[in-house]
Amino acid sequence: MKLNKVLTQMPEKHPLQIKYPDLQKSPVVELSAEQHRQRGEQIPNEPGPKLEAWLSDLERIHTGRGASPERQAAQPQVLERIKQSYRRDYITGTDDASVMRKLRRDAQIAENEGHGMAEEIMKRVNEAVVEQTRETIQQDQERSLDAWIDYLTSDDATYPMWFRYYVFRNITKLASFDKVQGEFPKRSKGTTAPFPDINREALAYMEDSLAKHYGLKNLDPNNPESEIDPQTKELLDKEANFASLYKRCIDYAAPKTNENLDITDGEWVKFDQTNDPEEGKKLAHSLHGYGTGWCTAGEGTAQSQLAGGDFYVYYTKSEDGQYSVPRVAMRMRGRSIAEIRGIEVGQNLEGALLPIAEAKMNEVDPEGAEGYKKKAEDMRQLTEIFAKHKKGEELTKEQLWFIYEIEREIEGFGYEKDPRIWQIQKARDVNVDFPDGIIFPDTYNGDLLLYALTSAVNLTLPKSITGDLNLSGLTTATGLALPKRIGHSLNLSGLTSATGLTFPKRIGYSLDLGGLTSATGLTFPKRLGLSLDLGGLTSATGLTLPKSIGGTLYLSRLTSAEGLKLPKSLGGDLDLTSLTSAADLALPKSLEGSLSLHSLTSAEGLTLPQDVRGSLDLGGLTSAAGLVLPDTIGGNLNLSGLTSAAGLVLPDTIGGNLDLGGLTSAAGLTLPKSIGHDLRLSGLTSAEGLTLPDTITGILHLGGLTFAEKDLLKAQRPDLDIHMW
Repeated sequence: MKLNKVLTQMPEKHPLQIKYPDLQKSPVVELSAEQHRQRGEQIPNEPGPKLEAWLSDLERIHTGRGASPERQAAQPQVLERIKQSYRRDYITGTDDASVMRKLRRDAQIAENEGHGMAEEIMKRVNEAVVEQTRETIQQDQERSLDAWIDYLTSDDATYPMWFRYYVFRNITKLASFDKVQGEFPKRSKGTTAPFPDINREALAYMEDSLAKHYGLKNLDPNNPESEIDPQTKELLDKEANFASLYKRCIDYAAPKTNENLDITDGEWVKFDQTNDPEEGKKLAHSLHGYGTGWCTAGEGTAQSQLAGGDFYVYYTKSEDGQYSVPRVAMRMRGRSIAEIRGIEVGQNLEGALLPIAEAKMNEVDPEGAEGYKKKAEDMRQLTEIFAKHKKGEELTKEQLWFIYEIEREIEGFGYEKDPRIWQIQKARDVNVDFPDGIIFPDTYNGDLLLYALTSAVNLTLPKSITGDLNLSGLTTATGLALPKRIGHSLNLSGLTSATGLTFPKRIGYSLDLGGLTSATGLTFPKRLGLSLDLGGLTSATGLTLPKSIGGTLYLSRLTSAEGLKLPKSLGGDLDLTSLTSAADLALPKSLEGSLSLHSLTSAEGLTLPQDVRGSLDLGGLTSAAGLVLPDTIGGNLNLSGLTSAAGLVLPDTIGGNLDLGGLTSAAGLTLPKSIGHDLRLSGLTSAEGLTLPDTITGILHLGGLTFAEKDLLKAQRPDLDIHMW
């Protein structure tokens, strides 16, 4: 949709202006509006138009829509870099203290369940257990965060950009649902839990409700079903927070009855392609209350999808004998099948309904159905193998080849890989299943996920793989001959040594060697499309890095920069979290991502880049002596270890959070004029000498001040969101 058209459809107050009053005054929004004006666009100096200009930039960056063909072609790599940046900013709880807290909690739970005393369980915790727990925390959070990014940037998320920004801004502040407390807990630096699960149906209902509440959609007084339900309306009227609203929408979308899902007798209902919003409402309302997880349950999404093509739903009989239980959805784009969704995990199809879905595919799009027949056949085979697996029956040679995805990747209809594949694989021993080894075809199309493999002996890999190669279960490279070309990523995170290993000449995305403890004898490809994880190295001795890394470089356990020569080109983050001295450290002049130097206690010998587009973590510094900060910091600046502002010169603008939580006095402190998110001054015991920035888009943390001082500040600066604790 064109920007000018969006502007004309906006109400008097933009939803984000209501939610975040200072956002429209933030440097990033002002800069975006000015850039649009320089291109000849008419952007009034008003909150709504400025916000929409900025949102259009966000959409182009995150999805590639509206960008040049060359830029769109590079979108997968761009999105991976974005993910890496967000992982750095939002993943928490991987520090030693947080990991140990989780282990103690788990030990207490085990004691409560009768598995031994917590104290005895903790005695068995060694370094390997700690590291495995840390890795699990990291991976679980990565998966849950990446899932949100993938969904909100996909074509299936047809929500307006303001809503996608609102969701992501809030979801990154929450942990997964706590069933005991009945809420989504707020995240902190020590949170080890993943991010909340995605409920597409709840999100669609939330967007509908917010759009109606803010006047972006009209309520039909003659149609009671179009009204916002009373409990949701009460929350909206009180401007309730996202966590409360999301929980309410999940409750609203949950199944109202326990329908008999063994019933397959049903009928297809066709919703014709139309721009009539009433038909969209009719489709959406037919899905309410059954917990399908389909985003089509939202009126706005249903209308958008019907505008692009016909929509078919297969309804089975409910307990009252009516065909009203939605089980399969088939969305068309023009005359072609765009997607098929079921109600299994990840919106995969139920095995019993595969023949019904296949017959319908052949009817509505015979040519396009050929591509879906492979998925249907894969799901049919998987269902048969899973049934034998549950009964403990032997699998045939052909079934083993299928479940280990030797010839090709198993494809399903859902958003995510079918979880049954991993359940079967992890319960088997690949060396028993293939005593003479595995020989793959020369070319493998798709992802080859061999994480269950613990030895490469007798393993013959393809010469070329178009997707990912995951060999994370290997602890030694003995017998391992890698492909010459890997289109996406290579995961060898379990290796502790790669001596004698020859890497492919081309790796399109990332290389994960996070378990390596020595770089001796390593010869990398000259260029990596995305990230390189060497997070296990404690020394750079013998390390020769690629000349170009398109994304992030992880060297998180390196304690010294001796012998370290960084790539000439680095397109993402640089993780040097454990570096204790800046001696011998030569950083690039400009950094596209974030820079972590959290363990530095002194700025002596430190020359920072002039421009850091992401965040800068210097949380270990106790003094600003000798510190020259970059001219530009696009993300967060962590200086939480400083106890005095003496010698501290901050940039005029910080794009994200500014953490000065260790300061006890504002003496000598000159803050930036603008801070894009939160300002943490929670260690201050007095407001004397404190001059606040002109703009703080997020929260001002002043937990150390008296309530009287905070009340005075609130009276002086009513525009700020000051936390009183």
